[in-house]
Amino acid sequence: MSVDLPGKVYNLLKRELIEEGLQPLEPDFYKTVINAMKTLKPESPLRENLWQTIRILFLLRLKKEVDILLRGETDKLKGIPQEEREVITKILETIEMEKSRPIAQQMAARPLVEEEVGAKELKTQGEGTQRTSTCLVVFLKPYASIIDKDFKGGPFRKGDIALIPRRIAVDLERDNYVEIIGD
Repeated sequence: MSVDLPGKVYNLLKRELIEEGLQPLEPDFYKTVINAMKTLKPESPLRENLWQTIRILFLLRLKKEVDILLRGETDKLKGIPQEEREVITKILETIEMEKSRPIAQQMAARPLVEEEVGAKELKTQGEGTQRTSTCLVVFLKPYASIIDKDFKGGPFRKGDIALIPRRIAVDLERDNYVEIIGD
């Protein structure tokens, strides 16, 4: 394994977290890292750290790519690695299938989908309708299920990544259960 590969992976994650837009990535990036990781012993702490970093980087980039899709800026997705392209293609195929369903079925399914991602609309006294603020977190240690008026999820294992309400994430981060990695 290249000595500078772990540093390169960490710097890519750091750049992706700091910069708002999707950062350029070599088309064979994931293949290169996974092949390099195969040379490490399965119980190696470096291998586990690299795996967790790659998971977080991949999911963070997918979140940005979905945001790009929602804005209709698909030209910004040219040149993304094949592994990311496969997921984005599946999302686009699912959206196209959804468009072909009768309106009544789409409307019946919509509340369930919104509730699952923790972004349902809430009525608050004097404020009208608002959306629940969510953020992406990585669990630093196991945590039992979260059952709240705005969100249900879990149980979570160390290394799991989830999109949860910001107010819950802040509390969990304060207690060292999660690290907030994106909004």
